[in-house]
Amino acid sequence: ESLNNIIKHAQATEVRILMNYSMGTLTISIRDNGCGFEQHTVNKGVGLLNMEHRAQIINSEISTESAVGKGTTIVIKIGK
Repeated sequence: ESLNNIIKHAQATEVRILMNYSMGTLTISIRDNGCGFEQHTVNKGVGLLNMEHRAQIINSEISTESAVGKGTTIVIKIGK
């Protein structure tokens, strides 16, 4: 879903996906260099809401960091 959002909305030229497994937790970080968005003034779209819902289903944490002109980073932490 995150990659789909990047393709549709971000106008990014670069995407970095990092995965790390440590002490029973898998952390997935998806970062783009796209146009970003102002988190506090933009309503979450269906894609972000779907990711949050899916994270809840598997008892995981998801965070989004974005700013206009600075891209977006999605971090998902999946425990045991």
